[in-house]
Amino acid sequence: MLREDLKFITIDYLRETNQLSVRSANCCLYEGLDNLYKIITFFEENGSFTKNKIKNAGYKTSIELDELCLKILPKIEKEKQHVYVEIREVKSIIKELSEPEREVLISIANLIDKFELEIKERAHIISYNNNDIFNFAVNYCIGNGNFPMFGILGMFLNLDNDRDIRMSIEILPVFQDCISNKLNEVAEKYNLSRERARQICNVDFCNIFDITSDVVEHKKGGRFFKYYELLQSRSNWDYVLDILSGIDIVTHETHVFRRNLQKEQNNLSFEFAAQIIAYIFRDVFIIYGSRFNCNKKAQEWKYTFLIRKIYTDYFDFEKMRDEFENILCDNDIEFFLDIEKYISNSQCWINFDYNKINRIVDITKTILLHEFGLYSDEINGQIKIPAVRERKTIDVVYDILKQNGKPMHLKDIFLEFKKLLPEHKYTIDNNPERLRPSLYKHNGITTVNRKSLYSLKEWNHTPRGTIRNKIVEFLEYKDTPQTVECITDYVNLYFKTNEKNVYSSMCSGKYFIQFNGNLFGLKNKHYSSDFKKIEKRGNEKKSFEQRLRDIEIFIVKNKHFPFSVSENNYEISLYRWWVKIEKRRKKLTPEQQMGVDRIKRVYADFNISKEEFDWQLKYDKLKTFLIVNRRKPTANGTENDLYRWFHRIKRDFIDDKLSEDQRRKYIELVKLI
Repeated sequence: MLREDLKFITIDYLRETNQLSVRSANCCLYEGLDNLYKIITFFEENGSFTKNKIKNAGYKTSIELDELCLKILPKIEKEKQHVYVEIREVKSIIKELSEPEREVLISIANLIDKFELEIKERAHIISYNNNDIFNFAVNYCIGNGNFPMFGILGMFLNLDNDRDIRMSIEILPVFQDCISNKLNEVAEKYNLSRERARQICNVDFCNIFDITSDVVEHKKGGRFFKYYELLQSRSNWDYVLDILSGIDIVTHETHVFRRNLQKEQNNLSFEFAAQIIAYIFRDVFIIYGSRFNCNKKAQEWKYTFLIRKIYTDYFDFEKMRDEFENILCDNDIEFFLDIEKYISNSQCWINFDYNKINRIVDITKTILLHEFGLYSDEINGQIKIPAVRERKTIDVVYDILKQNGKPMHLKDIFLEFKKLLPEHKYTIDNNPERLRPSLYKHNGITTVNRKSLYSLKEWNHTPRGTIRNKIVEFLEYKDTPQTVECITDYVNLYFKTNEKNVYSSMCSGKYFIQFNGNLFGLKNKHYSSDFKKIEKRGNEKKSFEQRLRDIEIFIVKNKHFPFSVSENNYEISLYRWWVKIEKRRKKLTPEQQMGVDRIKRVYADFNISKEEFDWQLKYDKLKTFLIVNRRKPTANGTENDLYRWFHRIKRDFIDDKLSEDQRRKYIELVKLI
């Protein structure tokens, strides 16, 4: 190889191809040796890296760099000798040529010189006086017949120290294998508000690739102008159309395109490269699923696709994807779909064209494969549409009750639920209370009494309601107050109970009133004056300030606001009171409102759902396990719950069901394994 060629072999390339370790690569970058040419030059000038060590390089690093140089140097010398031999041969051939033949050869040489001069002039324009980019562009163009535009753009972005460019690269998926940072973290790093950081990335930077032309003037005046100008030189990008010739849909797995990106020695992400193509060749391709489009609809796609406009003008692929997403969400029975018939009869046609059916079928198959994992079988080309993997909890509990044929306790329902859905998150949490909201929501399910007994409304032979309901029902039919014994006898016709429970229900209930002689009646009924009421002094209610203090003590102690579902009645009571305050069902004085606002502000981090709180508890427990044991939990014994939970969040991570904070914490767990 030529010595000049070494300038285009970057440290990143050497590291990615395992020719240099990560530590050696970092030491070189710190010293400013960012390509192989500089490494070889340092070696020749100093004798070796072991004699004259670079900063932070240990003995092993120095040895590794010496071995790399000793491996490369013979190849350079050998190529020089080979070049000299070729020159001697050429000179001898020229001497044997006639005068006219020499003139032809000279004219060819002049054309070559003119071609190289033209290349250098164009390269000078697109390189913006950067020597490294200029040399890279010229040498590549001479060897391949076109400028490496993706490689040039990648070099510009890597060399650009502008704050807004660095921020955009950190947040958006510009480069391959880069985890995008959270907007809040980047804004804090650069001492900006979150909204300003969002504007820079999602408006200013993404506007470089805006398909419409209404932001051209804005582009001309901004710091991103050189990128805009680079993308306007369409003739330099025309080679991309030759590469993609005959390809109707381009994905991240399109081999010829991936190979070209590698050839240009850049590590731009496919999503970013695809957005560039869609911008430059907007009359040829339409992009779907790009984060660089300020479009909420684009965020729904899992992958990025480039589809030729000759098909998108006739068929609405976005609508087609929505239809399949709805089919997969609502489908209860597995079935096979003839994709050709589906496309032929689809409502997604904008302008029906029979001649385009086969190509659109192929494009649709590619989208379904990547977006939903659906593929056609080899025999008849049909696509298998699976049943919904996880049925709705509300439907599962209804079926459990219906199959059992009689009322069931919550714990019994949960036992059956775990058998049916062993991998469900409620099963892994092992908490029957998680089912209670579903039991309350279903229109066909009702409670039998307060002891967590549930029944179906369609079972007329099964008593509904609670013990208290039956007491009210009995007293409404009676004109006089009744004894506890009589009331208990009536209630026992429906529910098995005793006098103590009945008495307790009436004393604590707001519907009842007690008379002399251990008699009870209803507050909303008028009885004879012969019956004397027993006046009871009720417990004094707590003041607003006491209640607010109780809330604060609870939050500090439990690290969360009260939940609506809990085994602790005190917590439920606090929750009900707090909900009334939040929803302004109680009128508050300005001082009281200030107290409420203070609680919300100071303990904002604790205002999470029960599901998020339980997730955090599991996370803390698993993290402690990994740190202490230095291994993953097994599926046996007491470790089974952690084992199942870890595999569930792994699936949620892959399916993009975790929040940004949970995704970050999952990555932290993986690093501990």
